[in-house]
Amino acid sequence: MKNSKIYEESKRIIKFSLVGISNTVLTILFYNIFVFFKFNFILSNTAAYFIGILNSYIWNKNWVFKKEGHIKISSFFLTNIAVTIISNCMLFFLKEILRIDVRISQIFAVAISSVINYMALKYVINIENNKSGK
Repeated sequence: MKNSKIYEESKRIIKFSLVGISNTVLTILFYNIFVFFKFNFILSNTAAYFIGILNSYIWNKNWVFKKEGHIKISSFFLTNIAVTIISNCMLFFLKEILRIDVRISQIFAVAISSVINYMALKYVINIENNKSGK
């Protein structure tokens, strides 16, 4: 019983990681496009992050967390808005305080916020499942 739970969680983490890689590629791609066209780095990060969020919602709802139950779009987006704020704060700190290149800073911010995002989504899905009796 315990091994099957570990196996299922491992599969879910691998799926989430694959979705995360696609989100990261999209986010970094669009971020660099926006920065190339001289958009503000925080606005660029926010816009690029939301492109990744849309990709993430589609894949996480239909593939990663499918067995766990329905993910409300409002809960998903509110969770990701909070993670976006955290990501932007990290980006600002790395770029403006530590003076790390804006592109490198964004990669660090995405990596850290991805871990936070996974934990937050699992928590939100558990709350929603408990409310619905799953």
